[in-house]
Amino acid sequence: MVNDMKEAMRIASFELQASWAGFIYTIIFFAIYTLLIILLTETANNIGIYDLLFIVLFTFAPIWMKPKVLQDQVIRGDLWISPILHNQMQLPLPKEVIAKSRLIIYFVYSLPAQVLVLICMYLFSTELQNLLAPSNYIAFSITWLSFGIFFGSAIVTYDTGMYIVPNKKLAFILSGLLLVFIIFGIVIFPWIFSYGIVHFTAIAVQKWPIPIVIFSILIAYFGLHYWKYKMIKNMETIDYQ
Repeated sequence: MVNDMKEAMRIASFELQASWAGFIYTIIFFAIYTLLIILLTETANNIGIYDLLFIVLFTFAPIWMKPKVLQDQVIRGDLWISPILHNQMQLPLPKEVIAKSRLIIYFVYSLPAQVLVLICMYLFSTELQNLLAPSNYIAFSITWLSFGIFFGSAIVTYDTGMYIVPNKKLAFILSGLLLVFIIFGIVIFPWIFSYGIVHFTAIAVQKWPIPIVIFSILIAYFGLHYWKYKMIKNMETIDYQ
């Protein structure tokens, strides 16, 4: 296992070294993103936008920062996949190592930026300082970072390949419906619970910080291993030739 991790880190380093421009974009993007979230934190009338930005921060934002040439793309007409992974599958590399390398790359892009955003939010937002004590904010941060690990790992599974639906019109409609469903869920949440998703999380960690932190870490841990397993299984079913 240790040798697999070392090999995965070595493989991931090649792509990370080739994507230095992505880190510059990441710094600029997250600086603007942090400022926007802080401004919205001080405004009570933008719950839906605030929640949406926060959720995107811990899910899709990191993969958007990768240079376009390294992002997933269509190969061979019907296969949506990471071009780097497609090339790696032509080599005698263990699937476990490749799966770990994809996760490492995602978390190098995501975790440092997410931690910095969370720190800056608390340092520069009086609203958050009034709402949460430092210990509660740590619990709040761990909860959202765990959320990011779980769903980020799920997103990385698409790096291993996905066959495109032959009916592109149907795929477009289904994608649109999914987006509408997500936005609808974010908008309707405050009507059901009187608070937005982020504010609701803050209140929850005030009342039950330790149980929520333990639950979040367990979800992140088992989710990470589950999605890694799904990546390996997917690699066994995709034709990479």
